[in-house]
Amino acid sequence: MYVDNEDGKSLTGIDASTLDVARTYPLGFITNQTAGTLSIVDEASHTVRKPPVR
Repeated sequence: MYVDNEDGKSLTGIDASTLDVARTYPLGFITNQTAGTLSIVDEASHTVRKPPVR
């Protein structure tokens, strides 16, 4: 798993909520599509899943 933004550069500021989502979705990667919005891209099916709202 890796955390990415739209321009493909790695993000260094990983907060607890991001890590929580990462644990929830061990397969795939987290993409920051808009400010404050995380989406999960499933590498197997190439579909986007929104994380659960907390």
